[in-house]
Amino acid sequence: MLFAAEFSTPPVVLTSVTTINDPAPITTRIQVIDIAGFETQLQREEANKGTHPAETVSYLAWEPGCGEIHGMSFAVGATADDR
Repeated sequence: MLFAAEFSTPPVVLTSVTTINDPAPITTRIQVIDIAGFETQLQREEANKGTHPAETVSYLAWEPGCGEIHGMSFAVGATADDR
């Protein structure tokens, strides 16, 4: 997926499947995040083999940092990838 505008540093990306075109459990896997976009794929649970129909994946991309919005403090960061 490409962002509407590039970030100055790779953002932290959160994704969620926001449609239900099949009742089988599914999650997203995010990879290759850079300033222009990221790659994601749908993953079914291991016990549920086969294909899954297309779903809508929504995302939030936010540059790392901390601050305050309307009196609410926030901190955005990523954990290490320990594969």
